[in-house]
Amino acid sequence: MWMYLVVAAALLVHLLLFYRAQDANVVQYSDVLDQIESGWVESIIVKNDLHLVGQYTREAIDAGYVDVPPPREDLIGNKPESPSRQFRSTKPRDHELTAFLRAHNQTAREEGTQEVSFSAVQEDDWFGTAFLWLFPVLIFIVAWMFILRRMNPGSQ
Repeated sequence: MWMYLVVAAALLVHLLLFYRAQDANVVQYSDVLDQIESGWVESIIVKNDLHLVGQYTREAIDAGYVDVPPPREDLIGNKPESPSRQFRSTKPRDHELTAFLRAHNQTAREEGTQEVSFSAVQEDDWFGTAFLWLFPVLIFIVAWMFILRRMNPGSQ
């Protein structure tokens, strides 16, 4: 019985930690580069040198230059008033995005158009790491308890 409560609590914690009310728009990397050159991207954050989280300009969304998903309700039923300006993409490891963005920003400064602010973030996946280390240990403990109960039938 207590195992079911532990599993239910773990699922609830996972849902609360990782549920996003509004999924970001997933965009192909080549489309992101085209959107940067067109001036439709306001900012980009590179996570772990692999994942991009960017934000479109309001003008690009209002003019319909980029597709954004409609707003979704969150866990308690609240619906955002405007669609999310965020998008996500995956960066190939062999592409030098920083040099591309610097060259774009230099050209944008010269032409007086929209520059793209960018930064990089290194994130640790502590939940996934802890799960990978603890899950085999928990399986071992449960199997050990099962074996011990089978070996000592008088204690039931």
